[in-house]
Amino acid sequence: MKLLASAIVKFTCGLLMVGLLIFLPAGGFSYTGGWLLMGLPGVAYWCGLADAFWTAFGLAVGTYFNWLVVSKRLRRYSVRAGNSITLPEFFSNRFREEKKTILLLSAIFILIFFTVYAASCFVTCGKLFATLFGAPYIAMMLLGAVFAFCAMANSSDPAEDSAPAAEAAAE
Repeated sequence: MKLLASAIVKFTCGLLMVGLLIFLPAGGFSYTGGWLLMGLPGVAYWCGLADAFWTAFGLAVGTYFNWLVVSKRLRRYSVRAGNSITLPEFFSNRFREEKKTILLLSAIFILIFFTVYAASCFVTCGKLFATLFGAPYIAMMLLGAVFAFCAMANSSDPAEDSAPAAEAAAE
């Protein structure tokens, strides 16, 4: 169990050995992937390419500033706050709470808002494919949901992928 926990920490933290040229785009893509595939084309369609360009440029500058200023300080303090991996864990450790109220509230908020986000992704997928292929909206939305769930079910467990690397590093 201890090896699994170590592998998860190393995977989540990017092994802390990956250079910024690899880590920054990976972090950016992981949190903007859905928006870039659905939101930015919508901005381009609704407002034009110039607005889409300036929106993307502003997001890129903001993301770079965030990584430049915030991330180093946050990581440094997260190590001092019990080597926190997630923001809810960071705040829980930062305020030294014993009842884990922040973790519980964070879990509730994450569950609610990610459910709404996932539902909006399914709606967008349904509208996109219905428009592109001339198929019924509900059928395309359900097809998008099935595809997402199949992709999630077939994805590998990061702990399993990291375990051999962690074992090799320990030797």
